[in-house]
Amino acid sequence: MKKTKIKIRKIKKIKKTKPKELTGLDLSNFRKKIHIKQRGICPILKKEFPVESMVVDHLHKKHAKLLKLPNSGQIRGVIHRQANSFEGKIANVLIRLGLHKFNISLPDLLRNTANYLEREPYPYLHPSEKPKAKELSKNSFNLLKKLVLLNYPNRKPLEYPKSGKLTKKLKEYYEEFGVEPKFNKRSIKKRTKRKKKTIEEIH
Repeated sequence: MKKTKIKIRKIKKIKKTKPKELTGLDLSNFRKKIHIKQRGICPILKKEFPVESMVVDHLHKKHAKLLKLPNSGQIRGVIHRQANSFEGKIANVLIRLGLHKFNISLPDLLRNTANYLEREPYPYLHPSEKPKAKELSKNSFNLLKKLVLLNYPNRKPLEYPKSGKLTKKLKEYYEEFGVEPKFNKRSIKKRTKRKKKTIEEIH
């Protein structure tokens, strides 16, 4: 039997080409060229925009160093100017909050955040999200007060609730007279008790 010789090809190392330095005058033509290549679509917003709304985005040296990103200073693409501002602010916030110290790259952080936001939430409502009670309109209350006085002249006149809320008793009266209670647009704010300064404290 003849021995077959297996030729092992040497894998050539891909030489990294040194990025070309563009001048300020080159940017305008470069933006138009890449805008056509991208078919006018912003890679971040995934929508089509005119070339005038787009800017040439690049990786800042400061961000590359702190966020351990390769290709410092190189152009990444042509994106919408507001998307460019958004991306830059995200990188700045990550650094300002010290999240880069946790040895996580910006792409990984954003990917993890997106996965987290799309996760199914727990079936519990946070205390801060509890629906706020609406403030009962004084005009609506005064109308009810008149109806109660007309129908029950011997009863004690109604008083507007200190809390501003629709109490159980008031609700029963509204239902009895077939009147729909009306509320102010604003919600009831937590009333903080202010300590009254005594004459001794003032002096």
